[in-house]
Amino acid sequence: MTLPAHDIIFKRRLARYERNFLFYYGNRGLSRYEQWYRLEGLISQTWQSWCQFCRSIVIESCLGTEALGGRAIARANQSWIDEQRVIYEAGCAVKGQPPRAGARIINSWAEITWGDIDKLVIVVGALNPTNRTELLNGFGGGLSGPKHLQIVRNASAHINRDNATSINRLAAYYYGNPIKHPTDLATRSHILTKDPAFISWISDMKLMSDVCVQ
Repeated sequence: MTLPAHDIIFKRRLARYERNFLFYYGNRGLSRYEQWYRLEGLISQTWQSWCQFCRSIVIESCLGTEALGGRAIARANQSWIDEQRVIYEAGCAVKGQPPRAGARIINSWAEITWGDIDKLVIVVGALNPTNRTELLNGFGGGLSGPKHLQIVRNASAHINRDNATSINRLAAYYYGNPIKHPTDLATRSHILTKDPAFISWISDMKLMSDVCVQ
């Protein structure tokens, strides 16, 4: 599949998540607890879609595909014949380990966290696909939406002191109601854009994907 095709699918999902969020955000009939449950599911779904998009974009780029406008992207390494090899190489890059000839990863649980932009920059730099510049500009361009989404998602899934501390640090970028649950941060407003945090995260992901598929 081409990179623009992945982008279209991803943008459609983001549009659906945005509509759902705005419904929960503006629905005064929901109890606080019901809003927490619904937002936690929506945040998790958004994070998984971001991870899936990043995974597809990097793997397709390494195996050879087309970018925006039909620009051809050659295979990064002629010995990489399937995605399992690329996944293995990505894991080695993150761990700082030299790859072994013929090794592959076949279990999805052993894959890297594809949505983590810090890891993505390392992976793209090490695997060196033809469109490395576009991917690094997209993933490493300084937009914080995916990172903030990741922090809130993890804090919601794993309630503990360390994650609560991470949420408190993140709160400095947003203003609004007191935070009683990690998902409350999604409804706060960004200090610069004034948009709800969740909407600002989606906006960042859209901008990043626009650059990655060029």
